Amino acid sequence: MLLYFIEKHWRSRTVTRAGELIFLYQGFCEMKNIYIVISQTSTKFGRAIRNVWNMKYNHTAIVLDDDFSQWYSFARRHHSAVLTGGLVKENIQRYTLNQDRSIASAVFCIKLSDKKYEELERSIRKIACDGEYMYNLLSVLTYPVTKGLKTYKAFTCAEFVVYLLSNAGFGKMFDEKFSKYTPDDIALFLNDYLIFEGDLREFVAGKNKNEKVTAEYFQRFSRHDLKESIVALYRMFSRLFYRV
Repeated sequence: MLLYFIEKHWRSRTVTRAGELIFLYQGFCEMKNIYIVISQTSTKFGRAIRNVWNMKYNHTAIVLDDDFSQWYSFARRHHSAVLTGGLVKENIQRYTLNQDRSIASAVFCIKLSDKKYEELERSIRKIACDGEYMYNLLSVLTYPVTKGLKTYKAFTCAEFVVYLLSNAGFGKMFDEKFSKYTPDDIALFLNDYLIFEGDLREFVAGKNKNEKVTAEYFQRFSRHDLKESIVALYRMFSRLFYRV
């Protein structure tokens, strides 16, 4: 009976996208949604990246639930401390800088099996528990020359998302050098999964109003931030000598 069901539904329940076979057997495997958010951020650094590199988007994030409470990326931890970046939880206030401004974006929805979803969650937890991971500012600053600089335990926002997607079964979409991909590249590869394009505030309206995330991002620059920035700068350049 099971073989008959599979043979009968093979063509109707299977889709091919960018060389990947995604099996949608809802009757046998519960699927979960993840979202990839590609956007324009409101920071001066973000605008500079878009203008200098002639890019439409400059930021990428991944969301693990429908209410956007598990919204992750690699970015600065505090708005006033550019160098102290790493894995962060996000909300819409980080994008608008807590102001009334539109955020151009594209949102993509991908369905994953329970197994792949759990593997993705495990990958994020592993990074979160490893204090060596940092934002790959070297890759961002040298991108016009290097086209991406792979650095030990460091991700840009785009590298982070490509790494997770590759582990979730989309590896054939990307080369092994994750650092070469930009948010615009990811948007192009995921075009078949596009569900929204426009002001991100409209899509996430009423979702994830995590005040703790907002407060942490907008806290004032402190002596601790200065110390962390100096340490981050040292660690960043020291990794030039043991990149993998």
